[in-house]
Amino acid sequence: MYEHLYPYVTEDNRENKQFYMYSTFHGFPFIQAYKESRDLAFRRFQDKVEASSTDEPNVALVNPFLFEIGYDVTNDNSDVLDKWIHSFEIRKRVYSAYDIDYRPLDTSDYKDSGPYVRLASAIALKLHDGGGLKYLNTLLKLVDTILSFEAELSNREIEIMLIVLAIEKQTVMQLQTAKGLGV
Repeated sequence: MYEHLYPYVTEDNRENKQFYMYSTFHGFPFIQAYKESRDLAFRRFQDKVEASSTDEPNVALVNPFLFEIGYDVTNDNSDVLDKWIHSFEIRKRVYSAYDIDYRPLDTSDYKDSGPYVRLASAIALKLHDGGGLKYLNTLLKLVDTILSFEAELSNREIEIMLIVLAIEKQTVMQLQTAKGLGV
């Protein structure tokens, strides 16, 4: 119904970068369009895997996924996460490998879905643990990007994205409630 008001999931946002700073806000219908977009994605993902949805996201499933890339969920990794976020915000891409200054080692190596899902997972965990608006801001953009190539996701990545989507939605709803905007 509101699809035209939430145009940020294109054919492939890795190639068709979105520049949100020039976005027009359309009030409540925009929020409804965003919610519909995410609800549809959540249902598509649920249909693809045998996953049970709970009101409280099961972040335990995300932890081993993040340990594979050296992201320690037991420590405050804000500096590392902030550098990944900074790189994504500048380039609108997530690369497979970075140098010590978080610049991509190979600027043509951005098509693998894994790094996008791992970054989204790390940001979602940060939000789940009380991270601020900058994390939500980046997660919204990153999820738009991931949804633009969702057909490439593995079953494991889809399971992780169900958790990411649940945390994103929960965070947006909490923000709406806190600001008195209704849910």
